[in-house]
Amino acid sequence: MTADDSPTTPVIRYAICDATDVPGVIGLLAATFAANDPPARAVGLTPGELEAYMERAAGAVATDGLTVVARDGASGLLAGAVLVLDGTTPPPQVDGLSPGFEPVMGIFGQLDANIGDAPTPQPGEQLNVLMLGVSAAFARRGIAQELVRAALANGRRLGYRAAVTTATNPVSQHIFAKLGFASRAQVLYADYRHHGLAVFASIADAGGPMTMSRDL
Repeated sequence: MTADDSPTTPVIRYAICDATDVPGVIGLLAATFAANDPPARAVGLTPGELEAYMERAAGAVATDGLTVVARDGASGLLAGAVLVLDGTTPPPQVDGLSPGFEPVMGIFGQLDANIGDAPTPQPGEQLNVLMLGVSAAFARRGIAQELVRAALANGRRLGYRAAVTTATNPVSQHIFAKLGFASRAQVLYADYRHHGLAVFASIADAGGPMTMSRDL
């Protein structure tokens, strides 16, 4: 798809995720989110718990041709991935998983409520950019932005007309804004209460999750 072919920079190659990539994608995203995602850190979600969540989307990831992976051109190591679903595919459910998911899904639900009624997308119309992560070994090389760019270009080729994401921290919000996404709603971590508790007070400096979208 795309590659950095600068003579002084190792080549990163971008490709559509296939079934053989899925276990690696799940492992990489679980580790990345457990270490870096503000709400996951605040509630103490472990890589194993996040893997269990993402495994529920494995079938769609393996077959729908929307998720994109980045690999080091020399070693073949997985450098990053952006997990993308069709807008009509339900995100993974958290029933039976760690109770730590409950406040995370709660604040996402508040985001949806703040947006209000929105037209229901048709299959093949809207991309849902669900999770984005880059291995620490490949950080600070612009891979996250290129992953999203490749996923949007792929969706456009497939006839998709729009994309939406929930970005949970200022870094990801900046990446999506640079690629043309605009904010539709935000809930501040400092303001959100789960059963009356300020469960995200420790990450108040991260702002809050933001629903962002753009046309393709």
